[in-house]
Amino acid sequence: MAENKDKKVLNVPALRFPKFSGEWKREILNDVCTFHNGRAYKQNELLSDGKYRVLRVGNFFTNDSWYYSDLELDDEKVAVNGDLLYAWSASFGPRFWTGEKVIRSNNSFQQVSKRISECII
Repeated sequence: MAENKDKKVLNVPALRFPKFSGEWKREILNDVCTFHNGRAYKQNELLSDGKYRVLRVGNFFTNDSWYYSDLELDDEKVAVNGDLLYAWSASFGPRFWTGEKVIRSNNSFQQVSKRISECII
């Protein structure tokens, strides 16, 4: 717990994990992480079978119906096991990806932490 000898209003949550102490720091999101948007697809690029699954916002939460792609894209357009992703279309929410490499559609952001210890969820 943060010490409060001066009886000032502290920037601390009411509930804490045991290993955390002190006040919270305010940070500009862009200073601690970068967000990469996925890729927009043309209908003819979405295949019924292929090398990679295409992660769309529906797949992010409930839909088990997948499209595929054979495109080889930059790392910022894919997700691998352990990546922190955010859906931002239809619903919003963070989720760690727990699967094989997928290509992300344009309805998801991938967070890349600049300072790993300050990962924001």
